[in-house]
Amino acid sequence: MKLFFFRSVLDVGNFGDELNPYLWSRLLPDLDRRGLPDWLFVGIGTLLNDRLPAASRTIVFGSGVGYGTRVATPDSSWRIHFVRGPRSAAALGLPSDSALTDPAILVATVWRERPAQRTRYAFMPHCGNANGWIERLCQDEGIAYIDPRWPVEKVLRSIAETGVLLAEAMHGAIVADALRVPWIPVRSPWGVLAFKWLDWCDSIGSPYTPQTTVSLFEPTSDRLLAGPRAWAKTKVLGHQLRRIARTVTPCLSSDRTWQSLHAAVQDKLEEFKAETTPGSAGGAP
Repeated sequence: MKLFFFRSVLDVGNFGDELNPYLWSRLLPDLDRRGLPDWLFVGIGTLLNDRLPAASRTIVFGSGVGYGTRVATPDSSWRIHFVRGPRSAAALGLPSDSALTDPAILVATVWRERPAQRTRYAFMPHCGNANGWIERLCQDEGIAYIDPRWPVEKVLRSIAETGVLLAEAMHGAIVADALRVPWIPVRSPWGVLAFKWLDWCDSIGSPYTPQTTVSLFEPTSDRLLAGPRAWAKTKVLGHQLRRIARTVTPCLSSDRTWQSLHAAVQDKLEEFKAETTPGSAGGAP
């Protein structure tokens, strides 16, 4: 069975996507020996669209709808254990009980390090917005910076060491919630897909009320601003992040909700293992 997840053609790692090989290699170390070679395991990510490759069997384990030009079309070759949230379930025409939450909640099963102390605040931008300007302004404002392009364990450790995470990267917020770190959703005018945030936030019973910031990119391109405009925008962004950190009440799912969802996703994992054990009805011969 093949693990399917998004990877940029530029080969720039992104935390949410790179959680796939990190997490499943620990929870399902024999994944490649389950099922048949052309089966797909579709886990963490916004992957249920027209970019999903064809396979004789598609195993959906918590993915969400979004991106692409149209929603994927489930058929009899799909085995859907669950999807990310109720909006994904509705978009796919699935019953509401097909929705649980993002499978990255299982990070709490494998990440056991507990920090000796926490930084007060940290900011984690969307992968497309991560750059050296933002890192430097965070240093100037006394806010820790977490780059979604860093290695997975470095990001996990940094989130665990944070008191409150200002998250433009959705999987930063998801992992923060899984590790019981309060978070505040942030969005600039570029790069953030509201649907996937709403889908996940609905799953944990949290409103999605992002704090809007300025962008350091040109309005009509993916190029960073330069010169005086960049300097001015950097000052504005720094002020906005400082205000958000000091005045906005953070989010965190209730312990009861978190425990219920974590247990439910663990149960789905055991269900998947039972169905794909070699020799079982759904597994390889």
